[in-house]
Amino acid sequence: MNRRAFITLLGGAVAPVILVIAWLVVWPSWLRTAQAQSGVSEESGRVRHVVVTLNKSRTLRFDKPFVSAVVGAPDIMDALPMSDRVLYIQGKKVGTTNVSVFDQSMKLIGVLDVEVAIDTGTLQEKIRSVTGSRGIRVRSSNGQIVLSGVAGTR
Repeated sequence: MNRRAFITLLGGAVAPVILVIAWLVVWPSWLRTAQAQSGVSEESGRVRHVVVTLNKSRTLRFDKPFVSAVVGAPDIMDALPMSDRVLYIQGKKVGTTNVSVFDQSMKLIGVLDVEVAIDTGTLQEKIRSVTGSRGIRVRSSNGQIVLSGVAGTR
């Protein structure tokens, strides 16, 4: 084997080793950063899952006082503080977003995962009144209406 072929062979064998070493050096610090970022909501405040009907509202109470609430996607919902412990939210468009709630020192005290869903209750009642059947169930999933069950015959 000549010298050039040996260097090419060596370069081909060394590159994967360098890649693995670099990965082992970078990965632990990346993992610590990811854990620290994901731990913010867990350590500072719990995540609450909330469903609000399109064009309707809900009032949510917090255990700790807050001074601000930041909506991730303001086109999907509005949030209005009513007091230092009560937040009024209203669905504007079908979809999902989150709301981060901060105390006076801008420490995260809670996160709301909010789904704005279609009003399935009204549709459920209309289907029952037209068909006379209670066998059809209506729910919302990812902005779509889902019907399930068995329709009775008249």
